[in-house]
Amino acid sequence: MYVNHPTCKAERLITVPTIPPDVPTTRTTTLLLLLVAVGIVTGGYAYTGAREPTPHHSVILKNEDDSSHQVTVVVEASDGTTVHEETRSVSPGERWNVTTQTERGEYAVRVVPASGGGAETTYRLPLADGDRESFTTVRIRATGDVDVRSYWQD
Repeated sequence: MYVNHPTCKAERLITVPTIPPDVPTTRTTTLLLLLVAVGIVTGGYAYTGAREPTPHHSVILKNEDDSSHQVTVVVEASDGTTVHEETRSVSPGERWNVTTQTERGEYAVRVVPASGGGAETTYRLPLADGDRESFTTVRIRATGDVDVRSYWQD
């Protein structure tokens, strides 16, 4: 197709793209293009109306030592608010389900045995995608040392 060039009074060849005959040009194509554009603009996320699963995070203490220990466990939110604080004696081999958290956010767990030492860790809930449970396990080792780890279900 030739078009007059406005400034130099010459003709220019302009290639006009055409749609191949086998490509549908219906409302469906327009809708698909719109959905792709929305997907690109939103980063690939689409609102489905479904709520994200509530995190389910358990703080567990295991005493692997041969003697009892007096232990204080403190869970704090990132703003310094104490979410849970409890002191109790844990018998040899005992497993204590300290608390379960279901609110999203950043937390710190601090464990202080009466005998001294201790451990601390931080985590952000949810730790895992979807509805998988997560855990922070505090272990009092046979040496009396305290070990803290966070993990989640596969």
